[in-house]
Amino acid sequence: MREKDGKYYAATGTKGYRWLESEMVRELDKVDDIDRSYYDKLVNEAVDTISQYGDFEMFVSDDPFITEKKQNTPKLMPCGDAKYATCFDCPHFNDDEYHMDCGKNYDISEVISSQVMNPPAKTK
Repeated sequence: MREKDGKYYAATGTKGYRWLESEMVRELDKVDDIDRSYYDKLVNEAVDTISQYGDFEMFVSDDPFITEKKQNTPKLMPCGDAKYATCFDCPHFNDDEYHMDCGKNYDISEVISSQVMNPPAKTK
């Protein structure tokens, strides 16, 4: 509720709801009489909106961002082909004297950077 020029107005979206000051609620022991439907409506709308962009439960979870399941999942190349360990093994990988790229036009810059920064261990 807000006041303007001596008149009281409902806060946005609250028309039709009745309000008591929190001090009066405590003094009159009316805490159990609070109608939480306005609050619940806002919460449900927020959950629906967040869910449009991702997993709400994961968003509000206190769990670490990377789950154990994701850590154990093998990383696929940008094209999604699991036949090759890296883009460097793929026959569509182009490596000439000027550039390295994918013959299928996938962005492999992250793969190249990670391999250059963390080259695979050489096996005998």
